[in-house]
Amino acid sequence: FSPSPPSFPQLLSLPSLPLCLALLALVTSLAIIRHLMSPPRSLSTYLLCILAVIALSQAEESSVPLLDAYEVPEGDVLKGTDIEPCEPVAGTGTETDPYIFQVKLNYFVSSTGYFSFTRCEGSQRPTIKIKANSTYMFVQTDRTNWLHPLGFAYGPDGAHVGAAELEPGVKPPGSQTNCDVSKTCQSPRYFGGKNGDVFLGRQGLLSTDDDPYAGVGDGEFGLDVYEPHFEDHSLGLWARNKYNVRLRIDDDATAEIFYFCHVHQWMSGKIIVVNADGTPRSGLQSVELYRPTVMSKDDEACGTPPAPEYGDDYGPTKFIGRCGTKALCGETTTFKRCMEGIDCQMTYNMRVTHTDDPITTFMRQMIPHHQNAVNMAKIVLKLDLDHVREVDKQLGDEAFVENLMLEIINTQNMQIMMMHSYLMWKSKQGEPEV
Repeated sequence: FSPSPPSFPQLLSLPSLPLCLALLALVTSLAIIRHLMSPPRSLSTYLLCILAVIALSQAEESSVPLLDAYEVPEGDVLKGTDIEPCEPVAGTGTETDPYIFQVKLNYFVSSTGYFSFTRCEGSQRPTIKIKANSTYMFVQTDRTNWLHPLGFAYGPDGAHVGAAELEPGVKPPGSQTNCDVSKTCQSPRYFGGKNGDVFLGRQGLLSTDDDPYAGVGDGEFGLDVYEPHFEDHSLGLWARNKYNVRLRIDDDATAEIFYFCHVHQWMSGKIIVVNADGTPRSGLQSVELYRPTVMSKDDEACGTPPAPEYGDDYGPTKFIGRCGTKALCGETTTFKRCMEGIDCQMTYNMRVTHTDDPITTFMRQMIPHHQNAVNMAKIVLKLDLDHVREVDKQLGDEAFVENLMLEIINTQNMQIMMMHSYLMWKSKQGEPEV
C-alpha cells in the first residue's frame, strides 16, 4: 500500500489546518469590512469573500475526527455462527468508505475474554463474513481493546502457535501467485493517530506526545508499530489515538482466515471469505478452535468463567461454601457469594507440591493468585459497573476505577500466559517461550 499525495480538498481537511483556516477566515473578514467601508471595491474584495467562505466551511469540516463519523445504524443482531456469520455495520467496501467492524472485548465468556463485534451477539467466538476485493476497517477505539492488538492468520492463534499470518511476504495457502517474492501478498494495514488516519508502516508516524515509537516504521504494513502501542503504552496514553486495522482479501484461493490477539492466546475466531458477488467459496473447514467453555448460571451471573486452557474445568462458583473459613463477613449478597467462590477456588488451586525449583513453585501458585485478581475485577465490572462509573465521575476522572479494573484483567492475564509458557517449557525441558 502506497498512499498517493493528497489532493487540494484533502489538504484542506487535514487535522493540522483548522486553526490556520480559522485565522485566514478572520484576516480576510477584516479585510472585507475595510474594503466595504472604503469604495471603490476591487476584484480582490470578492476573491477575499470567497476565500473566507471556503476557510470557514473547511475549518468546521476538518474538526470532525475520521472515526467519529461512523454511527451504527439500527439492524438485526446476528448470531455469529458459521451458518449466520456477523457482517459489518456500515460502509460500502471502498478504500475511502470501507466496511466497518467495531471491535470490543467480552471479558465474561472465557478466562481471557473474546473479541466481539457491534450488533453481533450470541456466540462466544463470533464468526464474521467478508467479501473478496472489498476493504474492511476493524475499529479498535473502545478501551476494552487495550493490550489486544488484532491480527490475522491462516490458522487459529497465529504467531502463538506458529501459524502463517497475513503478511506482504507470506503466500496464501493454495495461491498461484508469486506475491511472496514481490512482497505484495494480501495483508492488513495498521493505522493510528488522533484521527485514525495515520498509516504506521513505511515510516508512518504516530501523533502521540512522548511516544518512544513515534517516527518508527516497520517498512511494510505497520504491525511493528501497532503492537508495541497496545502492549507498552499505558491505557491513558493508548487512548489518545484511534487505532484501526484495514484488510482486503484479493487472492482467489482464500476461503477462510482467522482473527486473533497478538498479545493474548486463545482468542481466535473465524473469518469466512466469500466472492465479491457474495457467492461462497470452496475450501471451508470445520475447525473446533478450543475446548468449549461451559458456564453454570452462577458463573454467568458473576462473570467468572472457568479456564479449561489451564486445566481448570470448573468455574469459581462451584467452590462457594467449600472453604471452612470465609474471606468475607456480613450480609449475603450476589457480590459476596461471587467473591467467596473465587477466593475459595484460589485457596484450593494454590495447594501445590513444592519441588526443588522455587521458580516452578512460585509460578504454580501465582497463576491461581493472578486468576483471582482477574476474577475480582470481572465481578466488579459485571455486577457494579454503574456504580463504578458514578464513582469515576465523583473523582473527576473519566474512568479511573474502570480503567484500573481493565488494567488488572489485561496485564495479569498476559502474565498468566507467560508463566504458563514457562511451566510448559519446564515440563518438556526445552527452550522457554516467554
